[in-house]
Amino acid sequence: MKQGSLVNLERAMNANGRFGGHFVTGHIDTVGKISKRETKENAIYIYMQYPNEFNHLSLYKGSVAIDGTSLTIFGVSATTLTVSIIPHTAKESVLGLKDVGDKVNIEFDMIGKYVYSFFERKASHNYKDSISIDFLKESGFM
Repeated sequence: MKQGSLVNLERAMNANGRFGGHFVTGHIDTVGKISKRETKENAIYIYMQYPNEFNHLSLYKGSVAIDGTSLTIFGVSATTLTVSIIPHTAKESVLGLKDVGDKVNIEFDMIGKYVYSFFERKASHNYKDSISIDFLKESGFM
């Protein structure tokens, strides 16, 4: 980016009301590159390549922020994710101005990262499964 570049700014989600949207923080996980754009009816499909080390965070119908715009993943492969944007999103976000070869900042879903981190730590510490039927009975849940 350089001085005068356009950026997206979305208002933060309030925690004192109904949640609507995705859990993203503005902390970029990686940089991707637009590999393809195609228009189908009123949708624009944008395909982005990203490093393979992040493919565990790219989930079909999962959340992702691309250049600050919170979106839903429409398609996924080992190193490519696809989003589908409508004309309004194309007009109101910098993503609509991007073309093949352009770089994009990618932030994957925060909850997905927490879940993955939890299970990675559990696996690396070789914890025994501590919740069992007996444990639940002893704890008054059954």
